[in-house]
Amino acid sequence: VEDQLQLLYQTVSLPESSLRFHFFASKFVERVLRFNSHLKHAVVECFGSSPSGTALRRSADLDLAVFVPASSNVKPALSNVKPVSSKQLRKIVKRRLRKTPFAKKKSPHVRSSIAHMDSELLNLPLDISVNNKSGVLMSNMFFLLGKLHASFLPLVVFLKHWALVNDLAQGYKYVSSYQLSMLLISHLQQLRQLPPLKDLYETKFEPGSASGDFDSLEKIRFKPLPTISKNWQDSTSMFDILCSFFKYYGEFDFRSHVIDVHNGVTVSQTHTFFICVCNPHKELHNVCMYVTQDGLERLQNLCKLSHMALTQNKLVIQDKHWGIQTLLPLLNTEVNLPVHSPVENSKAIKN
Repeated sequence: VEDQLQLLYQTVSLPESSLRFHFFASKFVERVLRFNSHLKHAVVECFGSSPSGTALRRSADLDLAVFVPASSNVKPALSNVKPVSSKQLRKIVKRRLRKTPFAKKKSPHVRSSIAHMDSELLNLPLDISVNNKSGVLMSNMFFLLGKLHASFLPLVVFLKHWALVNDLAQGYKYVSSYQLSMLLISHLQQLRQLPPLKDLYETKFEPGSASGDFDSLEKIRFKPLPTISKNWQDSTSMFDILCSFFKYYGEFDFRSHVIDVHNGVTVSQTHTFFICVCNPHKELHNVCMYVTQDGLERLQNLCKLSHMALTQNKLVIQDKHWGIQTLLPLLNTEVNLPVHSPVENSKAIKN
């Protein structure tokens, strides 16, 4: 299973050439936006799955954050430009891109804070946000966690692929790949494989405190890697982590617990959500706030089926086709039915 997970990671993750193209595309968008007077000093950064190393081949979009300097930092050439809000800036960004051959069509957006469009020129779907410091910080944090724990990035990519082929990440009402990654971080923290996220910061940051206002995100610096990793080691195999992940969340009482990855704890507390995972950078914000009861039930049923496939099938199946392939046929299985046998054809992992 270890070898299969590594092979899957190499097969379905975004190749380096595509990663380089994503960074090139971000600078291309930056040059296009700077033709607008409000965006003359805009800086565009690539964030999300691409820079963090968790993007999937053929299904990765391009997440871009547009940063516009505050009016106090604007150069004299722009002194006559009236400051605008983030909401107005998003409209300006969308309008500017749609006036060029850049955008092919208007696509439905997932969240009002993000402009979503398809680029004919780049042949990429674009998700563009304004002043999204939290998104850029999380991308850097995911990359750092991959350095701290050798299995972290392959496990994130596998869970994203697992969710994709099992039709779990099919909309904002279900569990997204980012939310799955947060659940994985929390589980690794419970296994003492990863530290609380607050221990990664060299500068003190607490959401909601005097040192945790949103503007302070740009001042956050991470501790040197050896300082962080001396007390945390990835000694558990990926197979054991997967088994415990599926078992843990298949039985977890989400309705009466709050998951806090910033402090590395799970708190027994009732709430009004179906899943509650605290945003590590924003006070009183649940990153799973839109997950519905159907999404929660589907996640837990798939976790139970996957744990069954990894453990029970191992006892009775002894051939070369056994392994993580047993998780992929759940796409064609009713989520309330057990998996009785693994895939006979090895093409499952290749597809």
